[in-house]
This record gives sequence, C-alpha cells and structure tokens, in this order.
Amino acid sequence: MSESESKKELEKYLSNDELSFIDILNFFKRNVKNLSIFTFLAILTSIFYSLSIKPTWQGEFQIVLDEATNSNSPFGSLEGDFGGILPDLNIKNNSIETEIEILKSPLVMKPVFRFSKELNVENNLKDKNKKLTYKNWLDSRFDIELTEDTYVLNLRYKDNNKKNIIPILNLVSEEYQKYSGRNRNLGISNSINYVNKQISEKKIETKKSLMALQEFSIENNLGSLDGMIPIINGNEEGPPMKHNVGASDRYASHMVILQGLEAELIEKSAFYKKNSSPIIALERKINSVKDSLKRPREILLEFRELSRQAVIDETALADLERQGTLLKIEELKASQPWELITTPTLDEIQIAPRKKEIVRFWALIGLILGILYSLIIDNKKAIIYSKSKLKSIIPFKLLKSLNFRENKFNFKELQILTISCFNERNISYNLLTFEEGDDYVCDSLIGELSNKENNINKSAYNDFSQIKKEDINYLLIREGSVKVPQITNLIENIALTNIKISGWFYIQN
Repeated sequence: MSESESKKELEKYLSNDELSFIDILNFFKRNVKNLSIFTFLAILTSIFYSLSIKPTWQGEFQIVLDEATNSNSPFGSLEGDFGGILPDLNIKNNSIETEIEILKSPLVMKPVFRFSKELNVENNLKDKNKKLTYKNWLDSRFDIELTEDTYVLNLRYKDNNKKNIIPILNLVSEEYQKYSGRNRNLGISNSINYVNKQISEKKIETKKSLMALQEFSIENNLGSLDGMIPIINGNEEGPPMKHNVGASDRYASHMVILQGLEAELIEKSAFYKKNSSPIIALERKINSVKDSLKRPREILLEFRELSRQAVIDETALADLERQGTLLKIEELKASQPWELITTPTLDEIQIAPRKKEIVRFWALIGLILGILYSLIIDNKKAIIYSKSKLKSIIPFKLLKSLNFRENKFNFKELQILTISCFNERNISYNLLTFEEGDDYVCDSLIGELSNKENNINKSAYNDFSQIKKEDINYLLIREGSVKVPQITNLIENIALTNIKISGWFYIQN
C-alpha cells in the first residue's frame, strides 16, 4: 500500500463511525471504571429517591354493563300489554363507549369527588384540595376500561392513603348502581303520568258518548226503560257485543203485537162486516203499529253509530285503567341495578413506587451517561484502540501480535519472532515506537529479543536521525497507545525520508 493510499484509508477511518462487536466489547472493558462509577451513583440516587416517594395503593372492582337489558324497553313484558297505545317513551341506551364516558362525567362521579376532598380534609391535606380539579382527580386516580369483547367494566382507584380506597370504591359502586336504574325508573314514571292523563281524557269522552246515546235513545224511544243500552263486555274472551240490543227488543215486541192484531182481525172478519165498528177499530190499531215500525233509516244509523262509539270509549277506558294498574305494580318492584362481579377489594401490594423499576431505570441512565462520558474522553484522546482499524490505515504488513501478560511476553512467541525477523548478523534493527518517554513494555521486548548475533535499537516514530538506510526497521505498536495525529505524522515522515519499513508488531495488553 502506497503512502497516498494509506492517507485515503486514514481519512476514510476518521469519517467512518461503524464499530465491530470486538471494538464495542473492548470499549466497555477499557472504560469499566467510568461506567461503574456512573452506574453506581445513579443506583444510589435512585434508591434514596424511591424511599422518599409516598407509597401508592390500589383497589378495584368489576361491574357488568347489561346493554341488552338497558337497550330494550324499560317496561319489559309490559310493552306487549299496552297494545301500541303508549308512545315511544323508551330511553334507549347509547353505545357502550358513550355509557363509559357518562360514568366518568360529573353527573355520576361528582359525589365521589366531593367525598374524596372531605377525606383529604380529615387527613389534613387542605393545600392539596385547593390544587385538585375534577378532571385531574379523575385522570390521576382512576383507570376505567372494558374487558375486550365483553360488557365487563373494570374500575381501579389509586390513592396514597390506604384507608381511603375501600370507602371511595364503595361510593362509586353505589353511584353506578343508582345510575343503572335511573333510565328505567324515569321511563316508568313518564308512562304512569301519560296513562293517568289519557284516563282523565278518556273518562270525559266516554261520559259524553254515553250521554249522547242515552239522550238519543230516550228521544226516539229506542232504548230500555232508562234509555241506556245493556252493559257492554269489553273483554276479548267474552261473548260478542251487540250494539243495538234495546232497539231490537222493542221492534220484536211491536211485531208480536202486530201479528196478534192481524190474527184478531182475521178472526172477527168472519163474524163482522167490513164497515162494522170492531173491524174499523182493529184496522186503525194495525195501521198505528205499522206506522211505529216505519222509522226513518237515518235514525237507526245514528243510533247504531252512537252505540258503537260508546262501546269503543268504554273499552279504551277499561284498557287504560288496566295498564295504569300494571304500571303501578311495576313501579313498586325493586329496580335491578347492574351486577357487581366482584366487591371492592384492596391490593395488599403497593403499586407505586416500583422501587426495582426505578433502580433499573436509573441504572440504565447512569450506564448511558457513563458511555457518553467515555466516548467524549476517547474522542479527546483521539486514540485508536481497534487492531482492525490499524491494519486498514497502516501501509505495512502486520507481522505478529504479541501478548503481554503479567509483565512478560510468551517465550515461544519470542522464539518464533527471533528466528523469523531478527536473525541477520551484523545488521542493526530499529523498533519505531509511538510511546513518549520510557516504555517498560518496549524495553522488555528488546531485552528479550537481543542476543550476541543482533543489535536492536529503539527509536521514536517521529525521529529518524539515528536510522541508516541499511537498517531493518519495524513498527512497534502497543494496544491503546497510538493516536490519530501520530499515524498521520508517521505516514508523512516516511514519505519524506524514504525510510523502509519491513512490517509492524502489535502488542496486546
């Protein structure tokens, strides 16, 4: 690789932010102290913080919103008995989501809110009451939601005071059950008022129709002695009704009289002459009866219509009175509230603060801060820690990676290195290092490699004054000791002096 190519590789490295897994692992190993300090301080802070937070307790209960029942008529089976006379007074339920929003509204929950504030006053939390609004109280204390694909409503309440939870949940349960029967009771009450009004109006209409029939019957001598038609049976299961019973009886008796007179006339005609007084008297009587039977058709039709109207009015009045009785019976029945699946219960384990979660969260924050701090320090130092990065930017061949453990090198590795790289006699070898000042590791290596047959010297990467052209030169790079400016400077110096570099060694700590 030429010097110009190595410069390009160096620029590419400086603009490349990609890291391998090994680089990341080495980063954590290298900065374990900083990461540990930041994480420990964050954990310690989170422990004190979690201990300072007041504990929060939670209670809950479940209730069934019976949509099927509430969405139908509030009268149940009465609807069929009313025969369509009642108007549509049913207060139909909105969607279940709307019901939940109503349950969250001040219409239902305001008494609970006032009770909660009273409990705070008893617990000397007056300042807290001043800042507490209904919406904030509802949002921060309650969790109201439906179980998926059901009508089961889950209600949870949170409070810092453990003793407040059950009383508040009991009151919420009472308010919800009051609300559940409110629509039904309102519908029945409106229906009773409507039926009573209809009964009053129908009584007046029935009285008028009966009086009109009575007056017409008396005036035309069509009814019984009191001018009234017989009592009407309004039940559907009774015998069929007759609208002109009195008039029929009257005409039947007249026909009997007429038949008797005509029979008497025939009998006397055998003994008397036509112009005799008995015959003439009988004929007058017969004519008189016949005249009484010849009533105008309009009178009979009007009598029939008045009778029919009286029957309709009396039947409707009886039906309304029966419906009013049934509604009053229904009103006396106990209104069935929504069903509680579970009674209000208190969780024995506090839900907040979740100390473990707080500690874990702040430990993560501490670790992140430690990583950021370490990255800033590494960036300021500009040290290249990755061997793979060094291989990509140094324009010479990596000859050997050496392990330096417990202040010494591996003997077998040094033997191989001596035989392969430092075996020429009467030749000077130069190890160019990037260490400033004394370097114990480099000095130890030179001491191990030196013998009677070779001459190994140490030189700085930026000082080539002692190097001769016939010398064999190697770079010696220790892990975590090379900075980006040093690599740049080395490449420039090699280009200027034409010093030959035979390769480089990498020492792993």
